[in-house]
Amino acid sequence: EQGRLFNDDDVRRFRAAGGQAAAIARLKAVAGPDSPAFEPIDPAFRFLPVPPAVAGAKAGAIDAALAPYLHPADKAGQKPLDYAVVIPPDFGASPLVRLWANGQPRPGFVAQLQTVLTGELRARYLRAQGVAPEVAIAANAAAPQVALTTPPEGSGRERLLIRSILPLAVAYILLMSLLLSGSWMLQGSVEERSNKLIESVLACVSPAAFMYGKLLGTVAIGLAMVATWVACGLFAGYATQGTIADIIRPALEPVSSAGSVATIVYFFVAGYVMVSMLFLVMGVMSNSMQEAQGYLTPVLMLIMIPFVIMAQAVLRGSGGIGVQVLTWIPLYTPFAVLARLGTGISTVEVVGSGALLAAFIAGELVLLGRLFRASLLNAGQRPNLGEMLRRIRVGAEG
Repeated sequence: EQGRLFNDDDVRRFRAAGGQAAAIARLKAVAGPDSPAFEPIDPAFRFLPVPPAVAGAKAGAIDAALAPYLHPADKAGQKPLDYAVVIPPDFGASPLVRLWANGQPRPGFVAQLQTVLTGELRARYLRAQGVAPEVAIAANAAAPQVALTTPPEGSGRERLLIRSILPLAVAYILLMSLLLSGSWMLQGSVEERSNKLIESVLACVSPAAFMYGKLLGTVAIGLAMVATWVACGLFAGYATQGTIADIIRPALEPVSSAGSVATIVYFFVAGYVMVSMLFLVMGVMSNSMQEAQGYLTPVLMLIMIPFVIMAQAVLRGSGGIGVQVLTWIPLYTPFAVLARLGTGISTVEVVGSGALLAAFIAGELVLLGRLFRASLLNAGQRPNLGEMLRRIRVGAEG
């Protein structure tokens, strides 16, 4: 019977019914053809008969009587005892019990011995107080039965984690694809400046068309990347069977509605345009990749460190004030909104942060667009902040 302790009467009844051999026979009678055979657990210890010399020893002579058994002389076939326990006849009135060990005793044995002796000590105490022996034994064997209730499989904390997988994956894909495509665009812009290709391009198109063409190509690469991942996820979730499919289907729930899909597409594209514009301007202001690294490193640190902290908070199920603040900072808005789709984000936050992000991108395109136009054919040293502001004014006049 699972859920309760067994007392001495239970053990005696088990032995009277045939013990382990009878229990194994009953298991074999009801076991199916594919049931594994019962393998008895080797006992951790066994009791030995008390030697007469030890049984008849006085209290002060027990140590000397046990010495030949704990530390026997070198004789073939004589194995030393591991432990010897002496429980005095007045145990109950006095809790003192002596234990001898042939070396350092194992903590598990000492803990088990204390558990058994504690139960016996309590039973004897109750009997000494006039409680009937059977009541004392029952009181000592009483133990609480804890009924553990957990959320159904696939719900609770586990469900929250699964629902956060896809939104976090989309935010991560946005970050990684931005780093890849941004570095490609940055390198391409630097090479175009060093090879004097920009002059040839500007002879055919306007600076604004050149800028928007680069942005459009970068966004197309990002959307193709996320579309590929989404197609693979849908195939694995609905065209296959197994554990992976069982995990992917709940993970797709946060993006199963048209509103969720529109939210992902909007913030993905907006994030791409916002960050790609930074890479594009860094490229046209740099004459070499070494100069570009001076702009690139602080921008990457500025984006990646808060993203890692935010992702950990979302996985813990924490929508703390830090994550909410990042939602309203335009540089982190796309990542924060995408990551929070699995844990829950209000419509007001989505619409409000989306409008703020759109206004920020519009201002970014105007200001950085001026810096882009003014830096296209501007050679020389890497501009500082003052020079950048001057070029923005020049770009407005042009």
